Amino acid sequence: MAENTAEVVDILRGYGRACDELESLTEEHNRIISALYSITSDPSSSGGGSSADKLGGGVARLVDLCNQIDDEIKRYIEARDRARSLVRAVMRSNIQLGQCLHYRYIDRDKPSVAAYRMGYTDRNYRRVHTRALQLAQEIIDLGAER
Repeated sequence: MAENTAEVVDILRGYGRACDELESLTEEHNRIISALYSITSDPSSSGGGSSADKLGGGVARLVDLCNQIDDEIKRYIEARDRARSLVRAVMRSNIQLGQCLHYRYIDRDKPSVAAYRMGYTDRNYRRVHTRALQLAQEIIDLGAER
């Protein structure tokens, strides 16, 4: 893989990482929200306000944690969307090269599976994949110039 396509590969691999992380972060977010809804404050049952203060502090920490998770979710959604947009841009320019990137990074196929799906030998697939990465880098470079 050419050195000048490292940025492209990082963006495209970020798609898979983002998908994996989004699932677990969403589950964690939902657990925190559920915990927040189940907390009830009744200072009279604890004999005073100190327990309610502790409860309020705990709720505040949960809300902060939930906000941090929300920020992380937003970053992963942006990474996922950036990869999808890049693959679509390549596909608009060259359907064959775009399909190559789609199979490899969006569908997350192994190179041999992507080669098979495209009807290529492994060697031909590697050549097409390299061209696809180069085109993606050109698209990024053009976008940076604007």
